[in-house]
Amino acid sequence: QHLEGRDSYDLRRGLAFTSLGGFWNGPCMHHIFQRLESILPQSGGFRTLVPKMCFTQLIMNPFVYLPLFYTWTGVVLGRTLTRTLEKAKREYWVTLKATWLLFIPFNVVNFSFVPVRHQAVALTGFSFVYSTTLSAIANAEHSGGGWVLDLLLGTRSRARAADTDASTRERLRSVRTGGGC
Repeated sequence: QHLEGRDSYDLRRGLAFTSLGGFWNGPCMHHIFQRLESILPQSGGFRTLVPKMCFTQLIMNPFVYLPLFYTWTGVVLGRTLTRTLEKAKREYWVTLKATWLLFIPFNVVNFSFVPVRHQAVALTGFSFVYSTTLSAIANAEHSGGGWVLDLLLGTRSRARAADTDASTRERLRSVRTGGGC
């Protein structure tokens, strides 16, 4: 949150990301990795790496993790279902692309070289970087326009730039008129 220029720590936001990470990266991924190993052993090399990658990147992330992420953080942050769905619709593809950009290379290394018993632990460590990225994407409207998106994707879309500029103008207008942020 400090990288986003925040003066204070948002405890609920920290709780949302920490609790989700503890639940997902701990028991969930441990059991998923164990099950994948029983079906597609690491000793199978490239022939088992590809199906593992396809499963995690094309099924688990888009259809399990990201919906869980938006639901979990929405509940912890006190968002309505409508606001949570709107946020997910608005950010889903960018978030999924960031997920692929970070986790495809990580999972190639994790599934190929890290012993299975340590894969969930390695994922937890790497997920700190990912969660920081995801948090910045999910809170781009409060962080000055999504600097992480610019860094990850290499460009700043005109639509997002216009949204950011409009959002910044609105926040400044609100502060000037005493409405707060």
